[in-house]
Amino acid sequence: MRRLLTLIAFFSVCSAFAQTPQGINYQSVVRTPEGVILPEQDVSFLLNLREGSSNGPIVYAETHTLLTNSLGLVNFIIGQGVPVEGLFESISWGENSFFIEVQVDVEGGTDYILTGVQQLMSVPYALHAETATLALNAPEGPAGPQGEVGPPGVNGSDGMDGVDGINGNSWTTGDGLPLDEQGAIGDLYLNNADGFYFIKNADGWQLEGQLSGLQGEQGPQGVQGIQGEQGEEGPEGAQGDEGPQGIQGPQGIQGISTGCETFSTSSGNIVVYSPTHAYGLGLNTFPSSVWVEQELQGEVQGAVASDSTIVVYTSTHAYGFGFNSFPSATWVETTLDGPPIDAVATTGRIVLYTATTAYGFGVNTFPSSMWFTQELNGTPLGMNAAGRIIVVFTNSNAYGFGRSSTGASTWVETDLVGSPLNSIGTHD
Repeated sequence: MRRLLTLIAFFSVCSAFAQTPQGINYQSVVRTPEGVILPEQDVSFLLNLREGSSNGPIVYAETHTLLTNSLGLVNFIIGQGVPVEGLFESISWGENSFFIEVQVDVEGGTDYILTGVQQLMSVPYALHAETATLALNAPEGPAGPQGEVGPPGVNGSDGMDGVDGINGNSWTTGDGLPLDEQGAIGDLYLNNADGFYFIKNADGWQLEGQLSGLQGEQGPQGVQGIQGEQGEEGPEGAQGDEGPQGIQGPQGIQGISTGCETFSTSSGNIVVYSPTHAYGLGLNTFPSSVWVEQELQGEVQGAVASDSTIVVYTSTHAYGFGFNSFPSATWVETTLDGPPIDAVATTGRIVLYTATTAYGFGVNTFPSSMWFTQELNGTPLGMNAAGRIIVVFTNSNAYGFGRSSTGASTWVETDLVGSPLNSIGTHD
């Protein structure tokens, strides 16, 4: 090390007499943050020379724009770039310690990223030796004998170990249910056959949900075919789709249910309800038919069914029988802010309303059945249903319960100019 310092000091003195530019050689291999070498790449450097410490004042700054070679290597001289701040030749190297701060833009622009700060050791003091030689203005003396090699310095203490990172969970897939001996606690398993995924806990594999995409929009209705000859009368067919809702009549006196009633959907869900309980028959995740019980609060007012969901409503609550994200049949409850005035259903959606609030039963983006609440302005006058949407209107506003861009159900409001006379919808 002593010999190397001597050569640098001698070179600095010769540079001073020869009047060559001052500077510090810099060489670097340019890589991406992932460690990939960037060959034949335009890159930009911003170099800040700080005095006293790594965050001390900047006494000199300059920029370089270069092209890396085939190995991602760049070479330049600090002190011969494009100055940004200060003068390189005016730096007083012997008065303090100096730190070089390097910032790089691997795109060759000015969006620099800090790559590190390094204390300058040998080169600045060689420049200081050049300044001292010029100040003395004396002829160079003969080189002195080389001194003895000094003893090695004491090794610095090791830095503290960093905190171990958290191990991530492991995903595996297969074309069936996971085996008990597979995986560790916290691991996840995806069944490619049906999209169901499981997580392993201390008791074994537990079903978590099902991966599926959003439901697409309904396609256009096909052209009606030519009517054929009438055949022999066959057995009674399945119940047809519900027709369009007629103009709402005056509100009648609400009776109280004293026995059991049933409601069904075209997709295979059925609800039986009494004055105190409702029983829904649907499919679980395996899938198998299963009964799901729901206790009712308040006096039963009625029930309404869409093609896939059913709502039973009382004087204080509404209970929707639909499905969760697994998917599995389930009840979803909501509290009403007053007695229900009316209820109506359409394809995949159900709405009931009180004097101040409308309650829509639809699906979110998972998809799972849930309630969507909408506060009403003005006095409710009626409601209408068509296709997959339902509208509730007051004397000042109209509220549509339909579909958002993500496929989830949502309320859309508009202000009315004047009180509406009536409403009308299209037919399926």
